[in-house]
Amino acid sequence: MTQATLTNQHFFINVTGNLFSAVSRGKNKSVDQAIDEAFAIFAKRNPEWVDNLFDQHFIEKRVKPVVGINAKRGRKVSAIDVAMMWDAQFSNQSFDRRQQHVNQLVADAELFIRELKARLN
Repeated sequence: MTQATLTNQHFFINVTGNLFSAVSRGKNKSVDQAIDEAFAIFAKRNPEWVDNLFDQHFIEKRVKPVVGINAKRGRKVSAIDVAMMWDAQFSNQSFDRRQQHVNQLVADAELFIRELKARLN
């Protein structure tokens, strides 16, 4: 399993360079549309995670803004970033518990990242 303290570039969403240029020129879907489509597939395949706060509210209030801001700054968003945002919705956890929880969520966040990456390409 991927550890949250490591960088796993294979699962980065590349919204910079040529890919982001293609999206902004209208050759591809908008980033928000790609996120919506990726979430719809993720939610259908993983309803248990939708019931555990990886839901439409999370996508709208956390994922879309972070991906958008990072795209404008030429930065990437990883499965670890998504897992950390997901984990932040669960309060009152110790640092050690949060680290363990993020590590558990990364694999599922990677599934969402793969769907999103497929829609952006």
